[in-house]
Amino acid sequence: MIGRQRKPMPRCVLQSMDNALMGSGRIARREDTFLEMISNNPLPVLMKGTMAKIVVYDISQVSVWKGTVYYSTYERLRLEDIVLCSDSEKRKLHRVDIRNPAKLLVFKRNPEPDEEDKTGESEYGLKLMEVPVVVRDISSGGCGIEMTKRVNLRGRALKIRLTTLDSVEEIQVEIRNSREKNADTMLYGFMFLNTNQRVEKAIDAYIFKVQQEQIRKSRR
Repeated sequence: MIGRQRKPMPRCVLQSMDNALMGSGRIARREDTFLEMISNNPLPVLMKGTMAKIVVYDISQVSVWKGTVYYSTYERLRLEDIVLCSDSEKRKLHRVDIRNPAKLLVFKRNPEPDEEDKTGESEYGLKLMEVPVVVRDISSGGCGIEMTKRVNLRGRALKIRLTTLDSVEEIQVEIRNSREKNADTMLYGFMFLNTNQRVEKAIDAYIFKVQQEQIRKSRR
């Protein structure tokens, strides 16, 4: 008789209340009121009652929980009285700073996109150019980029071509904010549009890897 396979333990990242990365590991136990994480690498030992956050990378989604430390050792930490963070708070917590090259794809915007097209591709007309950019930060919902000021994006349909861990993704984006960095450079905040589950998983896996690398560097 074949025994029932155990469900894999979700990966997770421990963060302080001001979003500093403190450690990564796996969720050993999750109940309605508490989360327990374990790690093969030393975790910081936190005082009982300290507020902290755990970002959980589950099979189908990422969730962010905050609560108070019940116990904390180098190998194991438990948060009690946990609360699920809101979507807006999650996007802030799930954002990591990077400096990676990418390409911004600039298209003519079709004046009458197909209203039945759920992918949003009908908005995209002729591709006008591919612009080298630097991705400054990324989250599951969007990214911040730095690019030359000479390119006018007003009225254009946009995609960004990103390299994740194992794939190159072209993702539809929309400008949410912009500002000048200096006389030659603009900063833009993009929101990802019409992403599917495969793309979301690729982004989340990439973010988790970056977070692990940043935690390792902070310990050196």
